[in-house]
Formats: sequence, C-alpha cells, structure tokens
Amino acid sequence: VWAITRSSPDKVKRFAAQTPIGFPILIDTGMVSASFQADRIVPTTCILGPDLNVLDLVQGGGRSAEIMLERLAQRALQQRQSDFARAVSEKVVQSNPENVKARLVGAYADLAQGRLQESESAFARLAARGGQGQAAGLEGLSALAAHKGQVQKALLLAQQAEQSDPSRGYVHVIKADVLYGQNNKQAAESEYQKAIAKK
Repeated sequence: VWAITRSSPDKVKRFAAQTPIGFPILIDTGMVSASFQADRIVPTTCILGPDLNVLDLVQGGGRSAEIMLERLAQRALQQRQSDFARAVSEKVVQSNPENVKARLVGAYADLAQGRLQESESAFARLAARGGQGQAAGLEGLSALAAHKGQVQKALLLAQQAEQSDPSRGYVHVIKADVLYGQNNKQAAESEYQKAIAKK
C-alpha cells in the first residue's frame, strides 16, 4: 500500500510525524494523480494487478470505499487467499455490521480454511436475517453440506436458496457439483448452464 499526495513535503512530514500509518507516503507532482484520475476526487483508491493493470478504481470514501473492500475480499477468496479475504471482510463488518456481502466472504473463508463450525454459524445467522441475507445464508449452508458429503441436505438447502432468491447463480453450481459427484452428468450440465445464465 502506498499513499500518493500532491501536498507539500513539509505538510507530509508533519502529518507522518503525528500519524504513524505504516506505509510510505509518496509526493506527486501531478502526473501520477492525473494518470489515475485522482486529481479531482479525493480520496481515490486504485487496486493494481499484474503488469500494473487497474483492477478497481474507487473515488471517494464511505460507501465507495466499502464497496472496493468488498470486491477486494471477494477477489482474494477467488484466488484462494482465504486469510486475506477474511481479514478484509472483518474490517468491512467492523465499519458496517449490516454488510451481507462481507459477512458472506468471511463465512466462505472459514469454510475454505476448514473452520466448519464457524462457517456454519455465520451462514445460519445470515439465513435467519431474511431478505438478501436469507438466500445467501441458505446457499452457504448448502455449500457447507456438500463439503461435508451430505448430498441430500445440500440439494434441499440449494432448492430453498433458489426459492428465496431465483436470481442467484452460485446455487446452481453447488447443485451441479453434487450431481456431477453422483455421476449424473446430464443433470449437472443443465445446472451449470443455469448458473452461466444468471448473475
């Protein structure tokens, strides 16, 4: 993490002396800020990936920063960096305990790390919330049951999740994985196709 500022070196020195932030503060003459469209809205957060490609660009703080952190946690989970995903999701939940996506990432990170009891508890709390959290929690409980080899329970919970929110796609992936594991390849392919057609 680097902070890049257009403030004067004297101001930066005073700020760094009063506020130990743990990462370098670089002085920008304007070219870097302009390159990342950070010369109009502050703060601007850039997440850079391989070859310095911009993965995310979030301008402003508050909800914008929260969304950026959600995405970062989800991406880390997809890249099998479950410790990092869990840490980022915890930070989001600390600032907004109602954030369903961050709670979900944390629960899946627990599942990936084999903390099944913690994962189950987190998914169950989400499922009990109603609304958006209910479908996500049921979907997570379905994934947990599949992980444990409880295929009938996994399929039943997946069905409940789908009924709760028909727009979710991952529930079909869970069903497809279970069906494929039962050597029911045609039904599995059908579920994968449904997953592809959804969000």
